[in-house]
Formats: sequence, structure tokens, C-alpha cells
Amino acid sequence: QLLLTLKMISIASDVNESRAPKESQPYSPLGSNHPLDDLKLTPPTPHEFFCYTYCYIGLFTGPFYQFKLYRHMIHRPDTGTVSTLKHITWRFVSIVALGVLFLFFQSSYPTEYGLTREFLEYSYPYGFFY
Repeated sequence: QLLLTLKMISIASDVNESRAPKESQPYSPLGSNHPLDDLKLTPPTPHEFFCYTYCYIGLFTGPFYQFKLYRHMIHRPDTGTVSTLKHITWRFVSIVALGVLFLFFQSSYPTEYGLTREFLEYSYPYGFFY
């Protein structure tokens, strides 16, 4: 609930700041003459508001970010030029390699062995690195 409140305040603040004259706008953390500073924001649609407030990046992984940064991220002109196939291929290759390694180690070092009496008789470092 706290994050939703912060995001609603951010939307109101960002829309209000974008309508203010340039000389009365406060300091921008993005630096002077940043393209986001010239962006005239319109109030978000209900769908856009919902997407911003429940965006995965802001809820689970990262710091709070302003609405104008979210809108810039979604409506970037160069999103079509990003090579996603390269990243998807790398993830797929990684998953396959990790799966093969898992199957190899599972057959070489079975977890059931850790429950046997013989395993418990070994020292702690042996059990830890097993």
C-alpha cells in the first residue's frame, strides 16, 4: 500500500511538473537538458495507471522510479532495435547446460546417500562439500 501511495503521488507530481514553465521546474536528478525534462506528460489512462503501479521492476526488484521514467521506458523509439533473440538464446543455452550438469551430478552424487548411516560417519567437511 505504501508503494501504491508513492506511485500515485509520483504521477500527480510528474504531470504537474511537466506542465510548469521550464524556469520554475525543480532540479532534475537526470541532469540538465535531459530528454525526459522536455516530455509533456498527460494524465495516464486507467490501464497505464494500473501497469505503472503494478510493474514488476518497481514492486519486486528495484528502487522507486518516477512515472515519467516509466513512460519513457515503455514508449522508447528504439525498442524495436533491441536484439532479444540473442538474450533468449543465451538463456536457453544456459538452462540446457545447467540441466545437463544437474543430471550428471545427480547420478554421480545421489542425494539418498546423504541419508545413509555410512554418510553420517564421515567428518563435517566431507558432508558439507558432498
